[in-house]
Amino acid sequence: MMNKRTFTLLWATLLSLIITAQELPQFAFNDFEGWTYSGGALTEDDISRGIYLYVTSQGHVLTLTSPTFSCNGIDSIDALVRWRSSSPDIGLTVILDDAQGTPLDSVTSMPASSSSSQKLTFSIAVPAGLSEARLRFVSLDADVTNCGAVRSIELSAVSSSVPTIPGDVNYDGVVDIIDVTMVIDYVLGRPNTGCDPAIADVDHNGDVSINDITALINMVLKGY
Repeated sequence: MMNKRTFTLLWATLLSLIITAQELPQFAFNDFEGWTYSGGALTEDDISRGIYLYVTSQGHVLTLTSPTFSCNGIDSIDALVRWRSSSPDIGLTVILDDAQGTPLDSVTSMPASSSSSQKLTFSIAVPAGLSEARLRFVSLDADVTNCGAVRSIELSAVSSSVPTIPGDVNYDGVVDIIDVTMVIDYVLGRPNTGCDPAIADVDHNGDVSINDITALINMVLKGY
């Protein structure tokens, strides 16, 4: 039977993991922590109107950049961007940088119609072995007269890896604290966790719950 001290320590551990759990950064009204805009400080009022991206008359490229995130177990990243543009000829480019800011790959998406409000979709590959990255969003063909605006960005991780260890939800071959945080994200209902419930269901009862989190913590403590 779990004594009071053990329960308190376990609960404190869970709370700490919930607070520090990592996921792909999202960009939206009231949800843009860590994102940077080269055009100035970000505010909720700015985002409600849209973050304008274009090339200034002086040649300065305005960019919207995500915080650095972990790439463990991720083969590619899908992005859905709500985009408002005054011209159907003005698209948006997403650039994958490593943690040092070196560009690795880029993908451009163009509006599908003449509507000023669009949902642009992207998929960008993550090179094998890349541990951390960030995303930059730019509109290289736009100027101040025909610029577009980002309203929100939804990111999701995609992995084609085949896990071999129950609980190894980030597919790196070991069960560790990263797997625990990903399962916590899933249990809390956070979006785009990249967590496969079939692998997270450690106790094989058909549901992912606090019991699986506890089991994962025990596995980590035992050195699985």
